[in-house]
Amino acid sequence: MHGEWRFRGHLAAIVALYVFDALMFDQGFLTAVVALVMLLPGALHVGLGLFEDRARARHGFRMIAGYVAVAVAVIATVRINEGIARARGERIVAALELYKAKHGAYPERLQELVPEYLPAVPLAKYNLVFNQFQYWYHADEDDGFLMYPTLSFARHLYRLKTGQWSFMG
Repeated sequence: MHGEWRFRGHLAAIVALYVFDALMFDQGFLTAVVALVMLLPGALHVGLGLFEDRARARHGFRMIAGYVAVAVAVIATVRINEGIARARGERIVAALELYKAKHGAYPERLQELVPEYLPAVPLAKYNLVFNQFQYWYHADEDDGFLMYPTLSFARHLYRLKTGQWSFMG
């Protein structure tokens, strides 16, 4: 019975870790750190056969499998969100270029693309915190940037003047 409560505690931690790291912040860093901290002692115990009984060994295997599974799930979610943000960013860039072709300059705000070029300004990603596109336009230089957050609080950046995406760490 005690082992079952410990497993439930780990399961609750695994679910909370996924929600926090994948769905709130879309980073994966916290999961990597926690998974390593949790996996090393468990792998050591399993590998050296230090469990006194089969129940504790099963608990160790389940704990390892759970943390590996959450790490894979977080990485997959982050990668999917990155693809979504890039596709939405490309749609915004296309709308910006159409706007410039018609008006001779880029808009001062993304909201000016709605509804003629976009039905709405999309969120960059499906998460709760870092999910907005950021846009700056400098009319006097005819240059600006479209950015969205990516791993480890870096940014993917589209520069209007060059028409190139880059990574800003």
